[in-house]
Amino acid sequence: MKKSLIAMAIAAVAAAPMAANAAGTVYGQLQAEITQIDNDTADGSVINMDDRSRGRIGFKGSEEVGGGMTMIGKMEFKVDTADGDAGGGASLTRREMMVGLKQGWGTFSMGRLKSPYKYAGGVKYDAFVATALEARGVTMTGKVGTGSAMGHNSFQSDSIGVSAMGGKLKLTYGVDEATAASSTDGNMGDISISYKHKMGKKNEIQVAHVTTGGDAAAAKEYDSTKVAGKFGAIKFQVETGSLDTADHMNVFVAYGMKMGGGKLILQGGIAESDDTGTANDVDTTDVTVGFVKKLSKKARWFAGFRSTDVDADGTANDVTKTKLTYGMRFDY
Repeated sequence: MKKSLIAMAIAAVAAAPMAANAAGTVYGQLQAEITQIDNDTADGSVINMDDRSRGRIGFKGSEEVGGGMTMIGKMEFKVDTADGDAGGGASLTRREMMVGLKQGWGTFSMGRLKSPYKYAGGVKYDAFVATALEARGVTMTGKVGTGSAMGHNSFQSDSIGVSAMGGKLKLTYGVDEATAASSTDGNMGDISISYKHKMGKKNEIQVAHVTTGGDAAAAKEYDSTKVAGKFGAIKFQVETGSLDTADHMNVFVAYGMKMGGGKLILQGGIAESDDTGTANDVDTTDVTVGFVKKLSKKARWFAGFRSTDVDADGTANDVTKTKLTYGMRFDY
């Protein structure tokens, strides 16, 4: 019996380096919400059940390859938890896809990558990101540029990326010479860069810039710069830039306060778009109040109300839209 135990112990010790050398993880997110939308351009209201495909499933792994280097890889997809349809009849839709090498100085990666612009403040500052109350597309830029990846949506395809200085400095660069006949996901010269400066545990300031030489299909040139910061319970972000002839400015502010075992969130801001040479200027004002209750590290529920007012000069398309939503999320 003792010899068997000793043999098992030796085998376990011998196998330990191999186990430590390779690691793979399956992870995901299940989320569904019910949202009632009132839009004064239409009669009555609409109730949606997770129409934004908030479910996630992903696979990631790492392998030590010697010389102080680790190879990493990741594939992630989205799916609508409510009915299994991620949009367009597809049950799974691509998100981040990458392979890379980590070393002491930082990480080099290739593939369909996270945009530094998107994650500098951005979706990280929005307590209701990936819900009906999210700020992107309203007080944060949303789907703009090639592959819709130059604002706060999507990912930057056909790119290489560098993360250095402990993740404080991040850069992605598009390497695909896309044409209208081949791809609109990424063009050579598409750049997204960010830098974060920490000031203690709770305070930080970030700057980011994104630029594209033009969408291959629509020939749209896009540039945007933002400053974002977090000071205690207050977060903010200011963006200025242009898409072809239209200039934009987006301001997002959020405040979070602990209450009843959860967090009360008040956030909103403004968005202004000025299209040179036309009367189609658009001013948007948004206010959102909601509550997030974490039941554990992996489980939460959330609820909230938002009111968005859109003033479109030169048109009859002024809109006041309200949303009332309740949802649940489980991470695994």
